[in-house]
Amino acid sequence: PLAAAVLALDVLCCFARVMDWREAANAVNGGVMITIAASFGISAAMTKTGAAAALASSLVDAGICFGPFGVLCMVYAGTAILTNIISNTATCVLMVPVAIRVARQLAQPELDERRVLLLVIFASNAAFATPLGSACN
Repeated sequence: PLAAAVLALDVLCCFARVMDWREAANAVNGGVMITIAASFGISAAMTKTGAAAALASSLVDAGICFGPFGVLCMVYAGTAILTNIISNTATCVLMVPVAIRVARQLAQPELDERRVLLLVIFASNAAFATPLGSACN
């Protein structure tokens, strides 16, 4: 619904002559769009091949000595590092299957899938606080 609303507003702006079609087309960053589109395919491949499960097991094994909090720190750190390399949206899409597997492996009622996914969302936006992720820093 949100994507359709944004697209409708863009078309409305062009018809209302707020901007012309050329400006609207030039405003789209093709590289970012390709990165996000490719991340959906990579995410599906990670799930299908078992790479998401292997990465989740590695994160759980590395952090479990510090308890569930340590595992969450590992997920956060992994996501925050990845978001400095690729876009935050692509990072979020890639880490969703991993986060779901981590939540299932922890199997604790206070750490359900939804909460681990929120952690991934916050971590994927952490790049704005680093010198690498934002030009103004």
